[in-house]
Amino acid sequence: PAAKTAEKKVEKAVEKKAAAPAAKAAAAPAKSAAAPATKAAAAAPAKKAEKKPAAAAAKKESVSKKPSTASKAKEAKSKATKAVEAVHATKAAKIVKKGRATKPKRKIRTIPRFLRPSTLRLPRNPRYVRFARFTRSPHHKKLDQYSIIKHPLATESAMKKIEENNTLVFLVDVRANKNQIKQAVKKMYDIQTQKIN
Repeated sequence: PAAKTAEKKVEKAVEKKAAAPAAKAAAAPAKSAAAPATKAAAAAPAKKAEKKPAAAAAKKESVSKKPSTASKAKEAKSKATKAVEAVHATKAAKIVKKGRATKPKRKIRTIPRFLRPSTLRLPRNPRYVRFARFTRSPHHKKLDQYSIIKHPLATESAMKKIEENNTLVFLVDVRANKNQIKQAVKKMYDIQTQKIN
């Protein structure tokens, strides 16, 4: 069978070689007749090639024309503003038709108290810091021995107490308690106090 297939192949090749010159002779007049047709055929692919970029550009435009999220938001906002304007316009038209000089409605009062209107309350903006009297405040004056004991009292009754009762009389800060006064006297005069009145 292999020999038979080889013989068949050889026969086909011989037939093709014999048919080739006849095909060339027939193709020569056909070429001259088909010259305008080939030009038209050549022009047709050029037109197609022109159409292809135009189609691609149109596709790009269509892709670029797709609305983005920002444009959608703008459109929604413009629609909302138009709706609000339409409502305002209808209200204004009703007022124009009815007239402004209508009787105002009286407010129904449910409580017997007539409160004054709330006024503007600005925060404090002091020119200088005031010292607070309370010790918890951050602006309070710190009580040290010099601020607790202001000065000794030098009146006749005070001098009498010094002579007879062995007591010293001082003017002290109002905020100071007895323990603070005791500590201040000890620091300033190095005296152990027995009692503070």
